[in-house]
Amino acid sequence: MVSFQEFKDCDIRIAKVVQADEIPDSKSLITLKIDAGDDHLHTIITAIKSSYTAKDLLGTFILVALNLKLKNLESEGILLAIEAEDGGVLLRPDPKYLDKIKPGMKLA
Repeated sequence: MVSFQEFKDCDIRIAKVVQADEIPDSKSLITLKIDAGDDHLHTIITAIKSSYTAKDLLGTFILVALNLKLKNLESEGILLAIEAEDGGVLLRPDPKYLDKIKPGMKLA
């Protein structure tokens, strides 16, 4: 079990997808460049291609965790999604509040 402090230490924030590219010859991988509200674009490699195309993700807001220790050094974090019966479903902000959301806002 993860302690509350360990959970609080996770850098979970909202990010905007500014570039999305499907990885050729991969059934599941998409590379994302995201604006997470700091001074550089983060690269996220995600296995969500069975549910979303790169075009679906471009310009959208997603939840990401950025300070995790990952085995795959090419990815600077992970996007948050739930595993559904036929693929992943992204966790996203409520559309009626999109005008109040900015990249980099942290999970409250």
